[in-house]
Amino acid sequence: MNKSELVQQLAARADLTKAQASRVIEALFAVDGGLIADALSRGDKVQIVGFGSFEAKHREARTGRNPRTSKEIRIAASRSPSFRAGKQFKETLSGRIETFGGHEDEGSDDPYLLSGTHGDGEGK
Repeated sequence: MNKSELVQQLAARADLTKAQASRVIEALFAVDGGLIADALSRGDKVQIVGFGSFEAKHREARTGRNPRTSKEIRIAASRSPSFRAGKQFKETLSGRIETFGGHEDEGSDDPYLLSGTHGDGEGK
C-alpha cells in the first residue's frame, strides 16, 4: 500500500475527505514536522499500545573496513529510527490471515488462507 492508497482507505474508514485524511497522514508521518519524527528527535519514544513502538536508536562510533581496499575506516556515531511491533499486532499477523471480506477464511483449499499456517498447510 502506498501513501495515496493509505489516504484513500483512511478517508473511507474514518469518514473524512481525502484532503483531511492526507493532512492526518502528514501530521503523523512527515519527516520534517511530523508528530512521530518530532518525538523521536527529542529523544521520546512513541508507543501505540497493541500496534508497536517507534524510538530512536543510538549507534556508537566504530571501526569498519572498506570492502574494496580492506583499509580500516572510522564510522561516526549515529541515531536511526526503529520500530518494534507490539504483541497484539504480531499475534494478529502470525496467528491468522483474514480474507478481503474481513472474515477468517475457514473453508478454502488455499494454504495461504488457512488459519495459523505458514503457507505449507502446517501450523506453527
